[in-house]
Amino acid sequence: MGARRGRDAAGARGQAVGSGTNGGTGGGRGGRGHVGTKNPAIYGWQAARGQGSEDMRSIGTQERFANVKRLAAGREVEILTAVGGIPSEILDGKHHPCPKCGGKDRARYDLDEHFFYCNRCFDKNNGDFIAAVAWATGWNQVRALVEVEKYLGSGGVSGGGNGHYHATTNGDGKKVYRTSADALAAYKHYLGEPSTWFEYTDGSGVCVGIVYRWDTASGKEIRPVSRVADGWICGGMPEPRPVYQQQDVVKASTVYLDEGEKAVNASRDIGLTATTSANGAKSPHKTDWSPLAGKEVIIRPDNDADGEKYAKAVAGLLAKLDPAPVVKILRLPDLPPKGDAYDYIAKRKSEGATVDEIRNEIVHMAQYAEVVEADAEAANEKEAEPWPSREYTATDLATLDFSITWLCDQVLVALQPAIAGGGWKCLKTSVLIDLFVSLASGTDFLNRFRVPCPVRVGYISAESGMNTNQETFIRICKAKGIDPGSLTDQFIMTDDSHDFTTAAGIAALVAWCKRRQFVAVGVDPAYLNFAGLAETSANVFAVGAALRTFSRALLSEGITPTVAHHSIKVPLDRYAPLDLAALSGSGWAEFARQWILLSRRREYVDGSGFHELHCRIGGSAGHSSLWHLDVDEGPSDQTGPRKWRIGLTEAGQAKRDAKRAKDEAFGMDVQGKAEMIVKHLEQRPGMADTETGICKLGIGRTKAALQALQSLVDSGRIAFSDDCVCKPGRTSGRPGYRLLPEDTDDENT
Repeated sequence: MGARRGRDAAGARGQAVGSGTNGGTGGGRGGRGHVGTKNPAIYGWQAARGQGSEDMRSIGTQERFANVKRLAAGREVEILTAVGGIPSEILDGKHHPCPKCGGKDRARYDLDEHFFYCNRCFDKNNGDFIAAVAWATGWNQVRALVEVEKYLGSGGVSGGGNGHYHATTNGDGKKVYRTSADALAAYKHYLGEPSTWFEYTDGSGVCVGIVYRWDTASGKEIRPVSRVADGWICGGMPEPRPVYQQQDVVKASTVYLDEGEKAVNASRDIGLTATTSANGAKSPHKTDWSPLAGKEVIIRPDNDADGEKYAKAVAGLLAKLDPAPVVKILRLPDLPPKGDAYDYIAKRKSEGATVDEIRNEIVHMAQYAEVVEADAEAANEKEAEPWPSREYTATDLATLDFSITWLCDQVLVALQPAIAGGGWKCLKTSVLIDLFVSLASGTDFLNRFRVPCPVRVGYISAESGMNTNQETFIRICKAKGIDPGSLTDQFIMTDDSHDFTTAAGIAALVAWCKRRQFVAVGVDPAYLNFAGLAETSANVFAVGAALRTFSRALLSEGITPTVAHHSIKVPLDRYAPLDLAALSGSGWAEFARQWILLSRRREYVDGSGFHELHCRIGGSAGHSSLWHLDVDEGPSDQTGPRKWRIGLTEAGQAKRDAKRAKDEAFGMDVQGKAEMIVKHLEQRPGMADTETGICKLGIGRTKAALQALQSLVDSGRIAFSDDCVCKPGRTSGRPGYRLLPEDTDDENT
């Protein structure tokens, strides 16, 4: 293929650099029952609730549909057969049995409009050939678009022309873009058009990385973009990295090895097969040198100390290959300081030498070059890993997009580790199953928090037992109006625990998540799945390091972990809301970037099935809320299945409601006691009664009773006097209260 270079080509390169399968497979939302199969929530392609491409909210999606239709013109039948699996013999414009429902003479392909429809099972939203691919495969519209793009090799449309490129953040803090052109745009925003670029391909010729170069007045700027599982990032390729121009290297018997792509391209221009490693002298140990096994390799070091060091390091790495290549060192003559093969070739051209003459000179020198008896151990003497692995300039901080993606609005952010904590029997597992069923189905978590796009999830429940897990899952699904069986591939559960502090355990978990294409995974509980922390649970450094390794392995694959963990056994206030400090052991609070913390508001009444809980939700993304969560599961002795009825009230509102109810009850109590006082005094015509006598009626000397007396005095219904006759036959008075005639004022009070 060769490198594409020059400013003219760069300006028209929007789609070319994004060729291949940019973005992987994934999708937005084409109705509640079915979604794409790979990390749809962390792409920017989230479709709105509903069905059909017209509802999709992703930036640039309409442009991508239009681009694919343009590229597919005249190949619609081929695509329907190759991608959609529709037999070509029924795509002749005539009526045929439907390949999906089997209906006789119900299916037909319109040769002019390129529509496919079935009168029984595909008469609505049938649309064009992309819609037919989605119908035939069961994919949603965006997944069908991506698969057709892959088949055509179009790679999508970049950016939509407005300079905004939607991206998400992966576990390493890198922004993930749909195409390489979109990733380049993040650099172009402040560096402008690149002067040149160099493409790196894998063994099959698919572009996996591009190194861009800007020649400036002060020197040069180098910026790479690289393909990852979910798209493209601004950064180096995953290790081990391919050698430059690998597709040519594998075919050659002799390969020239330089320190930079510019020198390699100069050699290719004169007919020599050459290669280098990405990032040149900085990282030969990060390169896959296996395509050079058994070949003759001519290393041409740059004319400086770094060039010699690079040649030595590469020779050592090549010596470890099987079969080992024949390695020679060719120091080109008359190079300027820091000069390389590019300078040699340019100088010879300026002297009038032809391309054939220059090539023959280099080949002749290579024949007599020094053969290196390389020490394989030299490969182990690599430079220290560069640190930091990523950094951001002030311009980056001012311009790059570090926005987050919500898996569940105001509850769970994609690609940040989460904790669900709580004490004994605070429904941690049940609440988490509600969350993961919501993620899988696109329904609201706890009947309140919206899930923008359904995703595939896995849940490890190693404590409750599958009988309880099954029963909880089914009743939560029914409470949400979901057929449990409809989530076949969306929600996967296991009761098989592992030790995720070990490399083997983490590798097994990542492999399971990738095989099932999970976007989120729940690990419940921590003590059964992190057994390796038993001896160091009080050591924040040891726990932190283990949890960092665990979370990075998942986040780097686009998987968001949530761990269920117990709180301390005896909190200071057992009926107060929990905070992160209440989690058992060290390091867990520091690990959590977002959390759901559950605790009881009141003592559980055995057998009632009614739970009154605090539910604290928060995270580093800035979301923070406290709720009163009431869960009615039904009494444990009922004959039918238990239920899942949720009541969720914002804690501040709950307090206001409780105070209002208390005030209303107090007012009713005062009113009732006032009526009792009036009735009592009405039965004592001409006499009063003392406060003590009135309180002995049964109203007690309570706040409500005293308030009732005062309210009757204030309203003029009774009067207080220091000289009242309170018993028959007595003339001396005592302090007491007497009844006044209604609607009169008493001057003696």
